[in-house]
Amino acid sequence: MLFEVNPKLIIAHISGFGRPQFGGVPEECDRPSYDAIGQAEGGWMHLNGYADRPPSLGAMFVNDYVSAMFAVSGILVAYINAQQTGQGQAVDVSQSECMSKCLGDTFVNYYSLGMVKGRAGNKIPIFQPANLFKTKDAYLFIGAYGNAVYTRALKAMGIDTDKYTHELAGASREAVNSELGQEVNSLIEKWMAERTSEEAANHLKSLKVPCGIPRTAEDLANSEHYQKRGNWIQYEDQTLGKTVTGFGFAPKMSRTKQQVWRGGPRLGQDTDAILSKIIGYSESEIAGLKGKGIID
Repeated sequence: MLFEVNPKLIIAHISGFGRPQFGGVPEECDRPSYDAIGQAEGGWMHLNGYADRPPSLGAMFVNDYVSAMFAVSGILVAYINAQQTGQGQAVDVSQSECMSKCLGDTFVNYYSLGMVKGRAGNKIPIFQPANLFKTKDAYLFIGAYGNAVYTRALKAMGIDTDKYTHELAGASREAVNSELGQEVNSLIEKWMAERTSEEAANHLKSLKVPCGIPRTAEDLANSEHYQKRGNWIQYEDQTLGKTVTGFGFAPKMSRTKQQVWRGGPRLGQDTDAILSKIIGYSESEIAGLKGKGIID
């Protein structure tokens, strides 16, 4: 019916398991879902955490954010197509499928090799150095993919790259698990344990070795870099009715000025405006809907 009124309309549906109009088992499509359900059923949760511990939930509702970004991508594709063809369409976003799409080579490995990937903790098992290392006071992650960065990282830590070549000690799962690969890991652990996170990071950064300290909210709030990037903005929270400070915009835009025109609305805050300005209901028609459990 809506497409009859406006054939260029774009309608996006976000659900746990997709709409049956796009295929699937109807009973599965009808299941309720939240962020964590999508993480679990989409395969994401199975790969997070350590092999000897239960699967781990990705913090801060990562599935909700990922599903929203997939929805925006689908809406934009449909919008561009509608501008070119005059035909709108429905966009079907499944929380579980969004998480499955983020699993990299997981399914290619399964279908090609019969491999069911498992949890590996913080260590990336297919190359090194790529792990969260314990420092004198906290932790530091190093990610050094490829021969050039591997060599740069080991030299920065004073490790012999002639003995511990990339091919034999860092380039593959087999190299990482080899005797030389395990020796390299032990040498890195020793080097890290002798330094604070900031000391190790500053040294590695000076030599262009990719590394990162797990930052807290307080760390980032006081970060000179984040402050100079303009990452902190203030806006009025519609529910609290007061000004709050939050994270601003990612990505940044070179021409389009980005701004928050208001915080998230209170539940039902825009109902009257939508009914009157968009649908065209009169005040009496809106009043007739109230008190009946329809819009309140």
